[in-house]
Amino acid sequence: MSNSNLVDVVIKSPNCDSPRKDTIQGITIHHMGAVLTAEECGKSFSNPTRQASSNYGIDSDGKVGLYVDEADRAWTSGNIENDSRTITIEVSNSETGGEWPVSDVAYDKLIDLCVDICQRNNIKKLNYTGDLSGNLLIHKMFQATSCPGPYLEARMSDIASKVNERLGSQDNGEQSIHVSYQVQISEGKRWLPVVNNLTDYAGVTGMEIIGIAIKVSKGYAQYRVHDADGWYGMIDTRNTNIDDFQNGYAGNNKPIDALEIYYYTPDEIINNTGYKKVAYRVAPLDGEYFDWQYDNETKNGQDGYAGTFGVPIDRVQIVIE
Repeated sequence: MSNSNLVDVVIKSPNCDSPRKDTIQGITIHHMGAVLTAEECGKSFSNPTRQASSNYGIDSDGKVGLYVDEADRAWTSGNIENDSRTITIEVSNSETGGEWPVSDVAYDKLIDLCVDICQRNNIKKLNYTGDLSGNLLIHKMFQATSCPGPYLEARMSDIASKVNERLGSQDNGEQSIHVSYQVQISEGKRWLPVVNNLTDYAGVTGMEIIGIAIKVSKGYAQYRVHDADGWYGMIDTRNTNIDDFQNGYAGNNKPIDALEIYYYTPDEIINNTGYKKVAYRVAPLDGEYFDWQYDNETKNGQDGYAGTFGVPIDRVQIVIE
């Protein structure tokens, strides 16, 4: 389970349970009840006697702090069940008292962070209902508190709307498909964090990729990689462990120079919205990305795979279109 790439400050809190006991299904928003920087909030949560923490914090300058890994349960809402199934975010106030407002910069970064959390955790839509039936929640639903203050509380529906617009969530029955992927790099044979869709790229500029693992939320994909020894056999995502999908991956500890993927559309998508394809691209070491490849097509200038034989790659991006 990965953390957000939007993080600017990391100050880990001991006030958490590891790992969390439930899947991430939503987001709970809090305010700091003070004007604090991301560093100050993190230092406060680093005190074990305080018995409090959050997964993230956002200050008035838009800096994002990471205090508890998403894989772990933060102690934020006074409710074990809620903190086990949601990511908790503390937002600094720009003024204390009254409406307890937050800065426009912090508000915009809150939207960015919520979108990122949803994309990486396959949360297709945020729903704010004003009660516990939704998956966008606020602190006062669980404890006798004014948190997150009138300013943020009045804007919860707006937050959900803006996030859903970015996610492409619709109520017209259109079905989205998510692809998750990660790579293993040659340095230390390390697996890097999972990337979802186009939220980021998998890899590190200048470091050769020696393994690739892929899974999809619907349908299935088959993929293979090429290195100095040639093409390896196809990996089928249906045979990949959903919790540890490195159990099914392509690669053999040698620099990969090409990737081929074919996506098989599930029946319900064929019946309702037509076929979908996987789009993917790779980048050579320290170079610019090659053109997008669609499935293993060999038309319109495509050669059936992404990459160039003999040129190791260091970055990968994948999305289902």
